[in-house]
Amino acid sequence: MKKSLALFLALLLIGLSFTGILQYSLLKEKDQVTFKDEIKYGNASAAEGITVTTKNHYDRYLFWETTYQTGQEPSVQTDYSFYSTRQTEAHEYQDSFYIDFEVQNYNLDPKGSIDDHIGIDRAFYELYHDDSIFYTEDSGTRSKYKLVHLKDYYDYYPLSFHVTIEDDFLYYNTMEAYIDPHETDLAPLEDFFRIPIIEDDTRAIHIDVWDEDDFSTMVDYSDTYHSYSFNNYGVVTDDSLFYTFTLYDSLGNDDGMSKVDFSHIPGGYGIYRIPYTTEKKGYNTNHIIDADAVSMAYPLDTDISIFLFTASKDNSKLFLAYEDKDSPYGTTELAIIDAHTMETLQTFQLEGIEKADGSTEVLIPYSLYIEEDFVVLNCSSDYLVVLELQDNGLYELKCTVNIHENPVFEYYVDFPWRTAVDWNGEQLAIAGSNNRKNGTNRYSLACGFYLAIFDKDGLVYYSEHDSSLDKGPSANGPYTPVQPVYSYNGNLLLSLNWNE
Repeated sequence: MKKSLALFLALLLIGLSFTGILQYSLLKEKDQVTFKDEIKYGNASAAEGITVTTKNHYDRYLFWETTYQTGQEPSVQTDYSFYSTRQTEAHEYQDSFYIDFEVQNYNLDPKGSIDDHIGIDRAFYELYHDDSIFYTEDSGTRSKYKLVHLKDYYDYYPLSFHVTIEDDFLYYNTMEAYIDPHETDLAPLEDFFRIPIIEDDTRAIHIDVWDEDDFSTMVDYSDTYHSYSFNNYGVVTDDSLFYTFTLYDSLGNDDGMSKVDFSHIPGGYGIYRIPYTTEKKGYNTNHIIDADAVSMAYPLDTDISIFLFTASKDNSKLFLAYEDKDSPYGTTELAIIDAHTMETLQTFQLEGIEKADGSTEVLIPYSLYIEEDFVVLNCSSDYLVVLELQDNGLYELKCTVNIHENPVFEYYVDFPWRTAVDWNGEQLAIAGSNNRKNGTNRYSLACGFYLAIFDKDGLVYYSEHDSSLDKGPSANGPYTPVQPVYSYNGNLLLSLNWNE
C-alpha cells in the first residue's frame, strides 16, 4: 500500500512539474504569443481592419486567448491564464428534435410464446425456431439469416421521438410502449405520424447463437433489395418544434417519396409544427410540449429532395434548401419562411455552375452560416453563396464564389465547426485553424490560423499565420501538444470581425 501511494505521488509530481516547466519555458514570455506570417496571395492592405481571435490550451491547465489585428502593421495581444487544476468545458445544450424510424429488436425471448412478440421481434422468433433454415458454424457461433418483408410484421413504421431543449430531454418509443406501457408528453405523436409500411420494404435479419441464453440479433440494409430509411430534419425555436423528412432507398432510386402513403397524416406531407411553452419556477425551467396540437404547417411536394433545414439566429425565420424535380435542371432552391406565420418570405433559385466539360455542378448546400445581417451557404465544398439582409427584412443575393478557383487556397470551409466568417458588404473574410503535420499523411489542427478574403470575382487575399504555441510538445511525443479550444458541442472557439 505504501509503495502504491509513493508511486502515485511520484507520478503526480512528474505531471505537475512538466506542466510547470512548460508554463515557464514554452515561450520566452509566456503571455506573448507570436506568429510567423506568410502572405501567399494579395497585399496586406486588403486585410486592413480584420481581427482574428484564437483560443488554445495545454491539457486544460494553461490557456491563451490571442487577438491578432491584421493589415500592413499587424499587432498581437494575448491573455494568458494558468490554473492549478484542470478546467472542464462549460456544458452547452444543443436543442434538437428528430424522429427515428426504427426497425430493431426490443424484446426477443426464444423461450417465450410467439404471441408475446410483435414486429421484428416476431420475425426473429420465427427465424430462431425455423428448422428449415440451418445454422452456419463459425468459430463456435451458430448463425442464421433471412430476408423479411416489413409489411408482414407491421402496419405502420415503428417510431421513436427525441426532444432536447436546454437541459430537458423527452423520449417516446412506439415499440417500447407495448413492452412497458407508459404515457409521456410525446405519446400523441404516435397517432399523428402514421406512415404505412412501403410495400417492397425488405430487411435482412441475422441471429447469432452461442447457447440458448446467449444470442445477438442484427437488422441489415442492403444495396441488393429495397430497404428504406428516413432522413430527419428538425429545428427547435423559442416556442416550436419543426420537423420534416425525406426517404432514402438503398438501391439509389429517387422515387421513394412517391411510395409513401401520407393519407394517414393529417394535412399530408410538409413541415410539421409542435408548439411548446416555457415555464420558470424558481431555479427550474420546464418546457411543456403540446403534442396534441401537432399540425402540418407548411405543405411540401414529395418531388423535392431536401438538402438542409435550419433557423435564423433570432428564430424568426426558417431556411429550407432543396432540389425540385419541376425546377430547371441543376437548380437548387432556398425558401425563407416566416417561423410564426409559416408564409414564404422569399425563394432563391441557385443555378448550377457550368463546367468546362459541359456538365453542370449542382450547388448543394452542406451548411449555413447565419449572422444577424448576412447568410453564407457552403455549397458542394467549392462554392460560397452570400445573402445580405436588407432594411426591409428580406435578403439579397450578393455573390457566388468558387473558393478553389485559385489553387493557392487549399482548405475546405467547415463552418461553424472550424471556420469563422464575416462580410463587409463587398468582401467575405474567412478564418480557420491551419494544419499541423503529425507524421506521414497525418494532420491535426494547429494553434495558428489562415485568413482568406473573397469578393464576387474570387480570391483577393490569402495568408497563413503559424503560432509560436506550436513549438511546444509534439503531437508525436509523450506529451499532449498545445491545442485549440473547442466548445462543448465541438465548435472551434475561433472568431473573426471586420472592424467598421
